[in-house]
Amino acid sequence: MHDKKFFTDIREEIDQVLKTVGDKHNLIFKSGNISYTANEFSIKINAVIKTKDDGEVFDKRKEDFDKYCHIYQLKPEDFGRSFQMSLNGEKYTIAGINRKAKDYPIIIKNEKGKLYRYKRSAIVF
Repeated sequence: MHDKKFFTDIREEIDQVLKTVGDKHNLIFKSGNISYTANEFSIKINAVIKTKDDGEVFDKRKEDFDKYCHIYQLKPEDFGRSFQMSLNGEKYTIAGINRKAKDYPIIIKNEKGKLYRYKRSAIVF
């Protein structure tokens, strides 16, 4: 049976190969969750086009945020905006919106890059 370190190492190798392929084809790949059993494993892989017509990197979360932020009394310029959580004093950044999550629709990112869902009413700039 393989352990977590094995799959961490596999993900790193896959990311290296995907970077080479992405550079060749103007794509950015991101490996996602790995699920496994005793005899097999699967890994989710997403790809986006590296640049838009104006040279800016395409970001689906940013595009969705710009489209739906007004529903949550936010502005497009709030994407990437930081705030300090009063509960634990940590700094977080607005990283997107998940419209399917009614109670916790705002995606925030901590300084280590981990994503969380959060209530809009609890975000104070």
